[in-house]
Amino acid sequence: MTDSLFKWSDGLPVGGGDMEKSVYDTDNDGKVDTAEMADRAAEAVHATTADSALTAASVPWAGVTGKPTTFAPSAHSHTGLIYGFDPPIKIFDGAGITAGTHNIYLPDYGVSGYSWVFVIVGGRSDPAGAYMHVRKYGTTEWFVAYASSSAVHNIFVSGWCPVASNRIALYASASIGWGYLRITAAKI
Repeated sequence: MTDSLFKWSDGLPVGGGDMEKSVYDTDNDGKVDTAEMADRAAEAVHATTADSALTAASVPWAGVTGKPTTFAPSAHSHTGLIYGFDPPIKIFDGAGITAGTHNIYLPDYGVSGYSWVFVIVGGRSDPAGAYMHVRKYGTTEWFVAYASSSAVHNIFVSGWCPVASNRIALYASASIGWGYLRITAAKI
């Protein structure tokens, strides 16, 4: 029944557009379906465009605004720097090396806190099978070593060795007819 006494300004009778729950709340959860859609849009997980967002899982680089044109590094320092010895520190330098341990004192060179040095060891051993190695001072722990088993008996090896108290040690298992040790760099 329509009450014709009440009419809208356009002349249509009131009551012609009744809202039924079965049409506007299809999941029967007590909330109008279009209101639920608006809530989901406000918390969108996937959106092709957005005026603003509090958080985003990913954004294309072209979509980032206010980014700097250059990325200059901030002031900082490095540990573990390599300091080169030029010319290299020369020890024995072609002289014979007797069997046993030889302590090597490193010159200061204005660099404090050595932790490793890069050494090159060479020589000619007598007899075959003799070897030399460089040790951390005060230990039997060797780091750079070579054993000669050929008829020529030449020894040549290089590598890093840790430093203790600005000293390292060269060990020869037998007399070395001529030999040398070069220290070319320190890692500080």
